[in-house]
Amino acid sequence: SRGLPGSGGGSGGTSWVGMADEEDDLDAPNESVEIGEGQDEDLGALISFANLEKIVKHIIKKFKSLETFNEHTDSEIRGVRAELSSRATLDALGELQGELSNRVESFNKTFAGQKESIINLEAQLERARVTCNSIEKKLEACVKEKAVQDRLIRETQDALQDKVAVAELNMFEAKFAGYTTKLEHQDALQDK
Repeated sequence: SRGLPGSGGGSGGTSWVGMADEEDDLDAPNESVEIGEGQDEDLGALISFANLEKIVKHIIKKFKSLETFNEHTDSEIRGVRAELSSRATLDALGELQGELSNRVESFNKTFAGQKESIINLEAQLERARVTCNSIEKKLEACVKEKAVQDRLIRETQDALQDKVAVAELNMFEAKFAGYTTKLEHQDALQDK
């Protein structure tokens, strides 16, 4: 088989451009072409249609395989681009790290503030317990004092009731002091 023209293969070292020019010259309708010996040699250097068809099919086959390979490569590149776009970049990771460190620092400050608040609340709770214990003791003392006061009040009420009875008796005596008694009445009758 012959090599491709213009690639250094084949006889005569003809190029594709030269062949195209010669074909254009052969197909020109206005010129009258006579086939002679000189032209037979030129036509002999041309490639046959069967060989040209094989070469074109071979080229098309090569281009199709290259096109398929390029499509496959393009699809892989698109997949890699999509995967890369979904992955975090170093800048995004740096920003995220900064944001997270700021959040952690803020949480630590909040935690420290809450810890101090809890300590203060525990101290206040302890003071409240001591105050409650003191109030409970005072309340117990007040209850005891109230019991004593209640007893004293009952005794005072009893004494007052006794004094009221004596006072009523004295009032009764004063009321009836002007009347004569039965004995006095009898003595007065006997004297008569």
